[in-house]
Amino acid sequence: EERYEVVAAVAGTELAGITYEPLFDWVEPDSPAHRVIIGDFVSLGDGTGIVHVAPAYGAEDLEVGRAEGLPIIHTVQLDGNVSEFPGVAQSGVNFKAADPGITEDLRSRGLLYRSGTVEHTYPFCWRCESPLIYRAVSSWFVKVESIKESMLLSNQQIGWVPEHIQDGRFGKWLEAARDWCISRDRYWGTPLPIWRNEDTGESICVGSLEELEGLCGRSIPDLHKHYVDDIEIPAPSGEGVLKRIPSVLDCWFESGSMPYAQNHYPFENRQFFDDNFPVDFISEGLDQTRGWFYTLLAVSTTAFDSLCYKRCLSLGLILDKEGKKMSKSKGNVVDPWDHFNREGADATRWYMVTAGAPWNPLKFNPSGVRETYAKMFLTLWNVYRFHADYAALDEFNPDASDCPVASRSGLDRWLLSRIGAISQEYHDQFVGWDFHKACRDLEDFVVNDLSNWYVRRSRRRLWDDAESADKLACQHTLHEALLQVCRLMA
Repeated sequence: EERYEVVAAVAGTELAGITYEPLFDWVEPDSPAHRVIIGDFVSLGDGTGIVHVAPAYGAEDLEVGRAEGLPIIHTVQLDGNVSEFPGVAQSGVNFKAADPGITEDLRSRGLLYRSGTVEHTYPFCWRCESPLIYRAVSSWFVKVESIKESMLLSNQQIGWVPEHIQDGRFGKWLEAARDWCISRDRYWGTPLPIWRNEDTGESICVGSLEELEGLCGRSIPDLHKHYVDDIEIPAPSGEGVLKRIPSVLDCWFESGSMPYAQNHYPFENRQFFDDNFPVDFISEGLDQTRGWFYTLLAVSTTAFDSLCYKRCLSLGLILDKEGKKMSKSKGNVVDPWDHFNREGADATRWYMVTAGAPWNPLKFNPSGVRETYAKMFLTLWNVYRFHADYAALDEFNPDASDCPVASRSGLDRWLLSRIGAISQEYHDQFVGWDFHKACRDLEDFVVNDLSNWYVRRSRRRLWDDAESADKLACQHTLHEALLQVCRLMA
């Protein structure tokens, strides 16, 4: 590594346009590819500041390659195997397994300065953990950039909670929106309905089952991929036939089409659709600002030049108790069924509602569910049992007796006043999206007003064996308060 000589020091811009001799002369030796270009995406943090550009295998590389007129050369095929390198690597060899042969070839020709292993960040498949490679492929796009202004205008008509999402995370995403790639090279999915003659370029985008049957001249029992892949359409020009392109749709395109697809619009349910579009309200996690929230708006703007939801609640993500993302590999995932089976689904749900504002991240703490169960649900259950046991002994029937509120004790009227006020505040807080505050106030009513104050001070009223107006008033008050609590919780 010490065997070098400094010949000259030059600025990087002085190297622009200099050509060089390629390592492998079979890769288009006469193309304009083998020259120095200037790129602002190269990091100077380590290395020489000089890198090879591979337009077929990187987003920045492809962009600068297009700007500079560089050819897109595929040395790795779609199956992950290399193209044939004469005398170096045979086709059918995985791109990782081909490295030793290429290295040895360079060494034998005296072209290798140094070889070794460098540890760096690399993408792997999250399912099978195989190494991945970025590769440029031909794709189909929705021209989102042409409708960007319409989407920005629609966004201003949507009621966002929290409000900062509108001009922040979502608004910024719309401002930077690029054309949307909707094709995927996967073995399963909704077939992209495009039939094409690759030789002539003639193509048809099919809009319905009826249209497809008319074009191919036969009945089609199913629209899944394995049924339609073999369908051929005679070319309208008379030059050969059109075959379906192998791509399937981006699943987010389907999600974005939900308001129409779920009702088979426009082929059916036109009146129902007209009466219910745009919808009043949708809700999903914060991550959907670049997913479902976005694709819903992109599809509705393209098809109708309209928004498709009037209000949106963007929920915070559920994290572990330390505030870290839950991951099976990290072992910090909480199985909700553990809590459903132990504390119950209602206690789990109530904990999640009251733990914080729904748009904030939730640090899910199992001990918080246990505390909610003990504090809220056991208390409510004990109050109910107190009422139900004495009601059964006295054969109390709330519909069989009349007990005007004005004739009841001050304690009864106070409790009914409290539950009345709580109910109004509860409604107002829901309208204002403050679900967490509403439910906390209701919990405080159950634990303090209903249990600690009313029930403790009313026990003796139900001990009397004799029928009395005071006992009846207490039974009616408990019954009415518990019924209203159940309504509000539901």
